[in-house]
Amino acid sequence: MNETQAGTERAKPDKLRLNNAQWRRLQSLAGASEEAAPVEASAVSSRLSSNGLVATDGRGSAYLTVYGLIRLSQGR
Repeated sequence: MNETQAGTERAKPDKLRLNNAQWRRLQSLAGASEEAAPVEASAVSSRLSSNGLVATDGRGSAYLTVYGLIRLSQGR
């Protein structure tokens, strides 16, 4: 492997695989942030929160993190 290949591999983040329900939840959270509609944290997969894609505010509403936005921008 040459330096260019090594640098490319390091710069490219791994894409976390999501099932259909998790993907739809990310999309709905992105839409909810635009509408300022709270999403119940209990409706969010623990896998999404444990991987840092979703967090919960002090009122118990779930929101998309920067990592969640990045993952969403990577596409399905």
